[in-house]
Amino acid sequence: MRSAGVLLALLNTYAALHLRPEPSSLKDSIDDLPAEDKEADDADYKSELEASLKFVPSTELLAAWKDAFAKKFSGKQFSKAGVSLPSQCADQVVKWAEAANPPEKRAPDASFILSHPECADPWAGKESCGKAFEVPLYRLGDVVLYRPLTLPAFTRYFFPKSIGAKYVKETHKKNDIAVLNQIISGKEYDDFEKPADNEVVVHLRLGDAYQHMKMKNTHYASAISKIRHSYPSVSSVTLVYGDHHMKQMQILGGHENFSRNQKRLEETDNRIAQIEKMFTDKGFKVTKRLNHNADCDVIYMANSKFLIKAGGGFSQLIGSLVQKRGGKVFG
Repeated sequence: MRSAGVLLALLNTYAALHLRPEPSSLKDSIDDLPAEDKEADDADYKSELEASLKFVPSTELLAAWKDAFAKKFSGKQFSKAGVSLPSQCADQVVKWAEAANPPEKRAPDASFILSHPECADPWAGKESCGKAFEVPLYRLGDVVLYRPLTLPAFTRYFFPKSIGAKYVKETHKKNDIAVLNQIISGKEYDDFEKPADNEVVVHLRLGDAYQHMKMKNTHYASAISKIRHSYPSVSSVTLVYGDHHMKQMQILGGHENFSRNQKRLEETDNRIAQIEKMFTDKGFKVTKRLNHNADCDVIYMANSKFLIKAGGGFSQLIGSLVQKRGGKVFG
């Protein structure tokens, strides 16, 4: 009886350590980020999850899927299955998004996506840096910092060539900067675009999180003053941001959300113009890096010598990478 009791205690200990349920929201996951950053991350994630439930593939994505299936199947096979498979791919995206929406459910049966890897986002690496991922819910910051239920598996299946998929494959830990840094140091990223040594990279966060994380003018003024004083040779600034998620939600969200997101787009455009002016007034040459692929932006920002962060966990993550690689971080 005593041995049975000991065995039961061991089993309970194992369950407590290894079978804990995943958090029901991002902000419950980690303790080392400010509360406002977690709230911004949570709002942004839930907003994209909601939009993903209405996902409709673009004409370009449908064409890429059909092309991938045509290469896989011979003539008769393709004529029989190839027409319906793209719509099945889209259905899979929505099913996985449904599973990820609170209260999260276990991931859907992965047999279809495992049998049809052609449903993955057709991102082709450096050649595709000028455009965002076509499939929704690529959330590198959330995968690294929070690992919400179903998102790691979704990332591996639908973005198999991504930094996020490589991170999920390499480690089960959250916020493992050493592993993430090792991944982005891979040879496949050697010829990706990177900032100049005399360039400041400014990360701007948009989306629903923008409403929570409107960085004040003093945030940028302080960074500008420190850079001008300590690094007078720095002469250029690149603003890194994307509004593709906001535009996608505008399209998928109906008339009410269209109007709301149109107003938000106008607000962010005005704010970006204000931030740009703060730098040009101090003699910096400003370039805008808008709507590039997320992984290409990660490689670009992580290799900066000088980074001004935005709010939220993703920007904190980029800042950690910059510091680890010897750069200076402001904000």
